[in-house]
Amino acid sequence: MSEAETDEGRAEGAAARTPGAAPARRPRIAAAVSAAVLFAGVATVLAKTTPWNPLPGHVPGGRVTPDPALDFTPAEIARSRAFDSAVNPPAYTGLLVGLALILVLGLTPLGARFLGWATAKTRRRRFGSSSGPWP
Repeated sequence: MSEAETDEGRAEGAAARTPGAAPARRPRIAAAVSAAVLFAGVATVLAKTTPWNPLPGHVPGGRVTPDPALDFTPAEIARSRAFDSAVNPPAYTGLLVGLALILVLGLTPLGARFLGWATAKTRRRRFGSSSGPWP
């Protein structure tokens, strides 16, 4: 058998083993399909079981709008608004800072460098090497 025939045989064998997608991509495709099916299932269950109209039919007296003045004094309402105005800005600031940090670490090369730094420290501790390559 000549060298050209051997190369053709290898190419045919490789093509026969990998119909469609490459073997390394099959698990990713299967995971993506599974995630999509599970997401669709959860969305369907949530859509079907959520009580979109908690009081079906005609409600006697019509819709009721909440009125805190019926249950609380004006001083209590003012105290609640003062508390909300003192607590909300730091809470929303912390939320935005945390979201920005997650986006920066997840979507920029800085996050990859940080991950490499963190795993290098773990490798040094686990394997006792200070500058050796990863096996």
